[in-house]
Amino acid sequence: MPLSQIRHFPHDSSVLWCSWSPDSTYIASASSNIISVWNVFKGSLLFSFLGHTSGTSIFTCEWSPFGVFIASGGDDGQVIIWNAKTGQEWLRLPQRAQVTSCTWSPCESRIAVTTDDAISVWDPDSGILLASYHQNIGLIVCSVWSPDGCHIASGSTNREVILWKHNTITEHLIFTGHKNQLTCCSWFPDGTKIASTSVDGRSENNQDFFKRSL
Repeated sequence: MPLSQIRHFPHDSSVLWCSWSPDSTYIASASSNIISVWNVFKGSLLFSFLGHTSGTSIFTCEWSPFGVFIASGGDDGQVIIWNAKTGQEWLRLPQRAQVTSCTWSPCESRIAVTTDDAISVWDPDSGILLASYHQNIGLIVCSVWSPDGCHIASGSTNREVILWKHNTITEHLIFTGHKNQLTCCSWFPDGTKIASTSVDGRSENNQDFFKRSL
């Protein structure tokens, strides 16, 4: 599609998140308590997912790497995994607090869920909790899986980026440097670096990561 062609997808309330399908054919958007899936080329609504509690704000909706599922989470403390082809609910993962992010492992066999004070790793087929970590200082605002699937990076209001071993959720490395709370962190495609942003107006490139052995 040429860049001059722009699609508009109308919603009835604020859109808090959107994500592309792996084949770039669809967009999933989160508005209020509804997940909508749109055909990018036709500009049409494929279907809507209605499963979160009425009045919920959905903060995240993420396609799985192979495009089979979409995971959504919000302030009702629920992660819902949907069949991306049919729009049917596949599985629910109840959480202790509002969900701020979901991130799939590259092989689609795990999903990491971030709440205000915890990161947990789940099996999306069985719904079994595999590992979890509860943070006592600051709130966790984001998390993202490494390209090789071995680590999870998280950012929090305590100004740190923490690198976790995915199978045990134990700390592996801690990056400092920001003067205020984190807003986002992202992996370099080859997994050698992590970029992080903060409300301090700075973007950090954590070069120390690839200087150490994982």
